Amino acid sequence: MEQQVQEQLQRLSMSPANPVGIKDFQFLKVVGIGGYGKVYQVREKSGDHVYALKIVRKTDRPIDAKHLQDEIRVLKTVNSPFLCRLQTCFETEEKVYLVMEFLHGGELYTLLNKLGKMSEIAGKFYIAGLVLALEHLHDCHVVYRDLKPVNVMLDGKGQVRLTDFGLSKFNFPKGARTGTFCGTPEYMAPEVIKRKPYDHSVDVYSLGCVIYDMLTGGPPFQGKTEKETTQMALKDPLLLPSHLSIECQTILLSLMRRDPRQRMGLEELKTTAFFRGTDWQKMKAQGYVPPYIPSVLNDEDVSNFESCFTDMPAEESPVKKPSEKVKKTIKENVFAGFDSVAQSTSKLGKASKRLAFKNLTNEAGDQ
Repeated sequence: MEQQVQEQLQRLSMSPANPVGIKDFQFLKVVGIGGYGKVYQVREKSGDHVYALKIVRKTDRPIDAKHLQDEIRVLKTVNSPFLCRLQTCFETEEKVYLVMEFLHGGELYTLLNKLGKMSEIAGKFYIAGLVLALEHLHDCHVVYRDLKPVNVMLDGKGQVRLTDFGLSKFNFPKGARTGTFCGTPEYMAPEVIKRKPYDHSVDVYSLGCVIYDMLTGGPPFQGKTEKETTQMALKDPLLLPSHLSIECQTILLSLMRRDPRQRMGLEELKTTAFFRGTDWQKMKAQGYVPPYIPSVLNDEDVSNFESCFTDMPAEESPVKKPSEKVKKTIKENVFAGFDSVAQSTSKLGKASKRLAFKNLTNEAGDQ
């Protein structure tokens, strides 16, 4: 796997014949906001394709450059039908631009906001997609570290796509351990909260939290403050509503064990009674019809996104000019091994009922 990744990186480092820039895109709508900046729906002027454009501000924190570097590497080198695809990326003096496929189905978060909660029958489809997404990332030596409904999207047909790899760690083989404090408190594994070395099993714990959220209407531990939430995750018992089946309760208890050594793995999860009758090859081939098919009128339809975003003016936010230190950090760390301008895309073919959870990260680099 490591050799395959290195070969892909070498191919990506070739100089492009048709560079693109921000001038090549028309801004249509704002569809998301994060600590990094905004995500826009844009239209390519020459090829007339619609894309999602994530704009990341450059900062002088080395950890930000490292996370951005890993995000680009994951997007460019890890391919799966259950992961969002990168079309191209480029930079200016102040920002880095990631041009990705536009997923018309919107966030799983928004769907859950409309439904309140899902039935186990419906939820099983999305859970299975996430299992395959995480399994593939782990096989490609990536730990995701920020699984939550906001980062799970649906394409125009309703199929699952995992997106936002800003906290992922690249080149992280199975058995390796790291210690960076990052993630979102409501979905964060106990060992991360306690700032202990951890491995890929943190994603398994977060998957349990997302399953709980989908099927009950909220995360398993949710306090009034971040500190209260994390303390609940460390000390409080996992309360399982009676409407959940025994099979579902069993996997939640197994996925969310506080001791990662006792936590169920993804391969074992696929063989449990909860997934009895699931054809995993059919799931991998996206042969199942999704429980919810998004309504998409045309390629500019954003009705499946939060209106608190889409009602914003679709214009790029100005930022102050970065220091020479920032430019040096980005140059050396983010695009090392890549051309900062990739192939032309035409060649590549808050009024919410649910709470929005922010992610956290420390200032130290990955260990």
